[in-house]
Amino acid sequence: MERQIVPLKARELMGKFLNQHYETANQAKKEGRKIVWTMGHADTSAVVAMGYTPVYPENHATVCGSRGISASLCEIAEAHDFSPDLCSYARNDFGNIFSEGAKSPVGGLPRPDLLLVITTCNTHLKWWEDLSHYFNVPLMVTDTPYIQDGMSDEEINGVVDYTKAQLQEHIGQLQELTGRKFDWDAYQQAIAYAREASLLYEKFVTSTRNVPSPITSFDTFLHLGPLMVARGFPEPIEYYKTLIAEVEERVRTKVSAIGEEVYRLYWDNIPVWFKVGYLGRKFAGYGAALVAAKYPMVWIEAFSDLDPKNPLDSIARSQTLVLLNRGTRYRIDLLRRLLSDYKVDAMVMQMSRTCKPFIMEQVVISKEAERQSGLPSVVIEGDMVDSRLFDEAEVDNRIDSFMEVVARSKN
Repeated sequence: MERQIVPLKARELMGKFLNQHYETANQAKKEGRKIVWTMGHADTSAVVAMGYTPVYPENHATVCGSRGISASLCEIAEAHDFSPDLCSYARNDFGNIFSEGAKSPVGGLPRPDLLLVITTCNTHLKWWEDLSHYFNVPLMVTDTPYIQDGMSDEEINGVVDYTKAQLQEHIGQLQELTGRKFDWDAYQQAIAYAREASLLYEKFVTSTRNVPSPITSFDTFLHLGPLMVARGFPEPIEYYKTLIAEVEERVRTKVSAIGEEVYRLYWDNIPVWFKVGYLGRKFAGYGAALVAAKYPMVWIEAFSDLDPKNPLDSIARSQTLVLLNRGTRYRIDLLRRLLSDYKVDAMVMQMSRTCKPFIMEQVVISKEAERQSGLPSVVIEGDMVDSRLFDEAEVDNRIDSFMEVVARSKN
């Protein structure tokens, strides 16, 4: 059987969905509605309930990265004294700001009226502080102390209570900023939408447990978009229902995402957005399907356990216990579960040079997982959107050598 990627028909919907998102945001600004800039896994239910339109500079960076323009935006940021070692999402964002959206494939981002950030990524905190100074707009921060391995239930509950108190403060701040009473009904509705979208996305992600897998992890990366940019609204729910219907048909007819599935691989870290197509084709050429990944788990953990009937407690717990806020042992245990649940043959550890939270102790984690599982692994150095940090020839050689090892280990 020929080994080739079998793309989802629903993939065409993604571009349309994102284009509509940015058109809606820019139109909202023109009509005088309030815009909030926030980050991927921050809970936006409260700001949505109070009429703000969320915009996600991270997602805009992935769009720019996939179109091959992020490197030039990063260079603009560096010309304004931002370090080349800074997160490439952040440099993409500042480059877009300084160029006034001239290079953006979606017309740039509407100016924010409010900024919302969570401290699970310290880079985001400093990034959003700079944005607050630049645009001279309020900044709401949710500080989530790190959950160390070995903390007691009492200690963890104390951190959750601390986080919950901040969410309550945010409600008061939003009432002051908007001049109206907080809309608890809209709040609970936004939470319900976010939860349902997350559960549907989780169903899509976990379809890769099937053998052969109907999709790859690259599909789960690409189709994260609706949950990221439009959670709290009903549109992602219908999007994922359409997506899942196509995937379930593939499962029923045993369609493989790559033609003939020979190997099942795990992918660690953020996608290399400007090389998703190349990497998918490269692995498919060996009959290797990427079927498990840590990256989607950040959003699944952040929103699948939300409870509209118990909003503050469930949000505080989800935001505090999310993967990026957990210790090394937790990350090792999660990786071990993924390797087992998805019947993985080997691990691909993508080391994004400018993303500190995702590469924290990544080598230690991969070596321990390799020791426990006996599965081979390879480290690929790259970046999320800065193409200057990706050497295709070197990666090509590493994958070739790695797949030889995988073939020997499985035989």
